Amino acid sequence: MANVKVRITMFDYIKNMLDELPKDMAGVAVTPAASHLFEVYESGVMLRTSEAELFHHNVAKLYYRPEIQTAVAFLFTRVKSPDQDDLKKLA
Repeated sequence: MANVKVRITMFDYIKNMLDELPKDMAGVAVTPAASHLFEVYESGVMLRTSEAELFHHNVAKLYYRPEIQTAVAFLFTRVKSPDQDDLKKLA
């Protein structure tokens, strides 16, 4: 049997996901779990159905990223009724 090595990366997967997001969501964060992540504003403006589906779809895509697991786990609690603030947190 030959000595074969396999390398698995998610670069294309993440690039495709980022390409699907609205262009105004571009940005840089020091940490994926800043304290504002866990704040929920009861008066938040709910997302339209298409935006809510985009939010849910992309949160699900990030589920298997261990380095951002805490942030993604919280965002998963918001997929039933996400607001505009939740969408910003996804970015």
